[in-house]
Amino acid sequence: DEEAATLLYGPVEDLMRPPPSLYLTDLMHIAALSGMRLEEICQLRLVDCKGGNFTVQGGKRGNPRRTEPIHPDLTSIVPQRSKGRPDDASLIDGLPDIPDSRDSRSDPASKSFSRYRRKMKVDERPNGKAKSNVDFHSFRRWFIRKARDAMQEPNAGFDAWTIADVVGHDDEGVKDLLKLTMSHYPGPSGEKAKRALVEAVKRPPLKN
Repeated sequence: DEEAATLLYGPVEDLMRPPPSLYLTDLMHIAALSGMRLEEICQLRLVDCKGGNFTVQGGKRGNPRRTEPIHPDLTSIVPQRSKGRPDDASLIDGLPDIPDSRDSRSDPASKSFSRYRRKMKVDERPNGKAKSNVDFHSFRRWFIRKARDAMQEPNAGFDAWTIADVVGHDDEGVKDLLKLTMSHYPGPSGEKAKRALVEAVKRPPLKN
């Protein structure tokens, strides 16, 4: 929580130049309160952010299209980023179009985040590791952990299958455990369960 708060509430505009300074704060908050992968967020178009839901057109390893309720703390981001822009515009602008040399749009955002977190001294390297334990994917891990903790509270309103549906983990064994009973026959988790999950995740408290 302390690391997440340091990054989420840090002085991005003071430490980074445009264009990262114009999108990095929103990008981090969306990741922390949705559990989406960085590339999934960077691929979102404004048309994918209507009706109170994010619509992820396709996740890692060909996972199917999925919808996720937009967290109440994110509701101002979409209108602000939509002003005067067409529906097919990217939610996160300021990133270049995908070049022919790669199939991802998020590489510049990933590099900008790495520079930012190092400036914020969030650079956990136990035992002299060459690579930090903290990266942008840490927001996804943080979201899933918070969802799991909330699931253990009474009357949570969602279960482990809902977490898998929301974050797009169709490619792991949880869906094969009771594939017909819990996945194929009833279909994906309902809107009520998914919204209960998303709203159960709270931002870490603001540091003094």
